[in-house]
Amino acid sequence: MKKLRKKIYVAAGYNTVFCGPGRNEFDPSKPLRPFEDYLQETAKGTCAQLQQQAIDEGIIGSFMSGRFLKQANLPGFLPFIVPELHNKPCTAVEGACGTGGRAIAMAMRSVLSDLSDVVFVVGFEMQNVVKSVYGSDILAGAAYYSKERKFGDAFFFPGIFAKRAGAYFDAYGEPATRQGMAKWYEQAIQNARKNPKAQEYQNTTKDLFGLAMTPPDPEHLFPT
Repeated sequence: MKKLRKKIYVAAGYNTVFCGPGRNEFDPSKPLRPFEDYLQETAKGTCAQLQQQAIDEGIIGSFMSGRFLKQANLPGFLPFIVPELHNKPCTAVEGACGTGGRAIAMAMRSVLSDLSDVVFVVGFEMQNVVKSVYGSDILAGAAYYSKERKFGDAFFFPGIFAKRAGAYFDAYGEPATRQGMAKWYEQAIQNARKNPKAQEYQNTTKDLFGLAMTPPDPEHLFPT
């Protein structure tokens, strides 16, 4: 890859709370914040860090919002959250787990091509609005749905990851597999505790590795 023809800067980053089980404020019995509320918070937090608001273009990334939220045509929300984007080009990007990176890459292309000097990029996911088994079916669209879905598990991607863990188990045995995954869990929670907005920031478990190494309860795995 050739060297970029000019310098590009990513600035004014802002995150909302990653809300879900593990957060004290998460309460499924109460109405959820609408997605546009999160978008407004993000835009406000980002623009507050900018000394000037001369934004040339907007890009928004989200995966399967048309199915999870019944909301497609997302670019129309960009001028709603960033008034500077009125009458400016706005684009939606969707690419499964790579959606955020793809949105940033599109912004870089615009800057490199001199179409824009400043691009506002925002991404969001809101996938806790349906039951897990339905959400899993929606997310299966990240794979080859018409070919792979019919042979997959009800919880499609968890099933794929479980099979990969099983393959590692077959190759390296139970001790290495359990210890490796326990260490991964421990590191994930420790990293979350460094970010006040992380879903597991409020996790107070002392022995994370020991918890992860707890043998599964056969009665929960195979209920009678």
